[in-house]
Amino acid sequence: MTNKKPEPLLVKNTELSSQTWPAARRWSLWKQRATQFVPYNCDIIAANDYAATPCDFDANIRYYQDRKHGILLSASQFQPNIVQRSQRHLADNYQHLVLICLSGSRAIVEHNFQRRQLRPGDLLLLDMQQEFAFALMNQGKAINCHIPRSKLAPALRNRKDLHLQIINGHQSVGSALRCYLQLLPLTITNIPEAEREHYLLSVAELLNACLTKQPIESRPLAGKRWQIYLECIDENFTDPDFSVDKMAKALRVSSSYVHRLFRQHQTTVRREIKRRRIDYAKRCLQQRHRLQTRELASLTDIALACGFRGLSQFSRAFREQVGMSPRDYSKLGPDFDPRSPNTLGT
Repeated sequence: MTNKKPEPLLVKNTELSSQTWPAARRWSLWKQRATQFVPYNCDIIAANDYAATPCDFDANIRYYQDRKHGILLSASQFQPNIVQRSQRHLADNYQHLVLICLSGSRAIVEHNFQRRQLRPGDLLLLDMQQEFAFALMNQGKAINCHIPRSKLAPALRNRKDLHLQIINGHQSVGSALRCYLQLLPLTITNIPEAEREHYLLSVAELLNACLTKQPIESRPLAGKRWQIYLECIDENFTDPDFSVDKMAKALRVSSSYVHRLFRQHQTTVRREIKRRRIDYAKRCLQQRHRLQTRELASLTDIALACGFRGLSQFSRAFREQVGMSPRDYSKLGPDFDPRSPNTLGT
């Protein structure tokens, strides 16, 4: 008698790409292997005749699973095919709901002989205990997040119509949920194990708010993922060339996503960079008389050390935010309290 090897709790950064397969077998291999990443029974059907031109088919998927905390997450891109779950598949009794975030493509979903179209940025919630057919259009992109039914208790209470819900990802809480989901595949593997369930609960909380149309708790919508962006600014604000594009490249997201995320928090990257540069300049100016070296002896040196390109740019930005020139501010000494409204602009 042999002992069966225990199944691992975590499967991280598993990636599947059709580019590495023989051209003549791309579609058949995709159909065969993609089902390994789908935890529920279904059929994957070609939307076009890929059997005739298999070399034209292109697909890839990145998959993350944490069975301990109930997190299943995938980011996929593929040419049109249909995921279909019919009556014969429902015997698996899969309990999770699947939240799909469309990114840069349209989709069609069919249920109860009704067909609905979805736009890029829309969110689709599917109940896996119901029949459906879902197809991405063109070179489709989507993020799938599997959520245990128990996490949606407020929205599921006394409701039986959640088998198909379409949420506008461009307005109100739906926009916050979309931003959260777009960032999650990039950060989930860096989250400490003890905190992973918190992130799933955050998705569920936002989704509950969308479905019940009730306000969510008053706290940062993106949690610690938002802190990653602020920390990136903290580490780089003294670089005069630091920009949205550099931040996006460092965090492996698009520049447009960075802009949207900061707008969601009622601010901009430029504003946060400027605020940190001015705060740093204040500390340098207040301690100027204590410096034993000439490293920050002049205002120009301070301007350059804080990330400004010169004294004139520094002076203009400082006066706009503080209400006085850097030279006047430095004369106030280390005991000056910049938070006091009575001392500014005097």
